[in-house]
Amino acid sequence: MFPSALDHISRYFTKEANAVSRINIDQIRVLFETLKGISEENGRVFIAGNGGSASTAEHFVTDLGIGSQLRNVNTRVNAISLNSNLAVLTAVSNDTSYDRVFSEQLKLLTPCAQDLVIVITASGNSPNILNLLEMSKILGVRTCALTGFDGGKAKNLADLVVHVPTEINEYGIVEDLHLSICHVITELLRK
Repeated sequence: MFPSALDHISRYFTKEANAVSRINIDQIRVLFETLKGISEENGRVFIAGNGGSASTAEHFVTDLGIGSQLRNVNTRVNAISLNSNLAVLTAVSNDTSYDRVFSEQLKLLTPCAQDLVIVITASGNSPNILNLLEMSKILGVRTCALTGFDGGKAKNLADLVVHVPTEINEYGIVEDLHLSICHVITELLRK
């Protein structure tokens, strides 16, 4: 028998509340402080994700660049999306492979030590995300991974991890909470 819609809705939000209760909020604080420092040092933040996480990455870039300045004109975060240039995405995908779509872009943007790469990934196992984290290390750039499920391989590659612990394949819950984490960081930067 198919469960009723009300049962499904209730289970979804119960799972989400359970995941929220298991997030290490100190990890969020460290990411906020890192971003605040980057803002003060005039560094850059490069952000990437796949699928729903690509949408979250784009949203976070907007919030960091515009939203963080709404109430505090002294806070400026130079955030750059590695998801938004369609010509570059398709050229790298065609000429090398989609596995290198973010790492090749990062090389072209010549990051430096005061910059940060943020990857947003539910599984933590997408080859293009892992290649970006590895290229960041080669280039001497700090990294942060917003992960879900069990954290995947990205959890062990990133310098900083903000992990949303869930069951495997609970994409909706992970994506909901990644966006909430991005929003709370933006709110902190505004204050």
